[in-house]
Amino acid sequence: MDRNQAIQMYNSLSDELTQLRSELVALQRRESGLVKVVEGIKELFPDVITGDNNITGDNNHGTPRPRTESPVAQDASPRGQEAVLRVLEAVYPRSMTIEEMVAEMERRGWTPDSADPVGAVRASATRAVKNQRSRIERRRRGRSFQYRHKVEKSDAPNGEPGASDLFSDSEGDSDGTAS
Repeated sequence: MDRNQAIQMYNSLSDELTQLRSELVALQRRESGLVKVVEGIKELFPDVITGDNNITGDNNHGTPRPRTESPVAQDASPRGQEAVLRVLEAVYPRSMTIEEMVAEMERRGWTPDSADPVGAVRASATRAVKNQRSRIERRRRGRSFQYRHKVEKSDAPNGEPGASDLFSDSEGDSDGTAS
């Protein structure tokens, strides 16, 4: 496989993964709604739900089993630094501004639960950059900052340059508040 084929495959699979995650979120919402309807029916007509007539999949004759989030469900809608990292991984090697990240998160259905989504993503991105284990870097571009997934030389395929080689400029990084 050459570099172009790898990039094409990566883009295709990333798009497919994004679509599957969106479908998963929709199915989880539907499941949540159906559980509420079933629970409402059980509350209105408790004598209807007995023994084998167990439409909710409950155990103990209508007593709901504890609901636990599956790893897939937790994975479906990342928040904070994890959402920032996933968006930047998906567009690598491209960099993004905060506003572009917010737009991408909205497109994926990952909009931060905040009155100020741009501020929330900016805070998450800033924390991610400062996190020693993070794979996100920030560079000033004119009056704004660009963020990007960081790939070290040892992680880059076929000895290609890592992010530190591709994502440099003469202006350097700053801790200003522009995005």
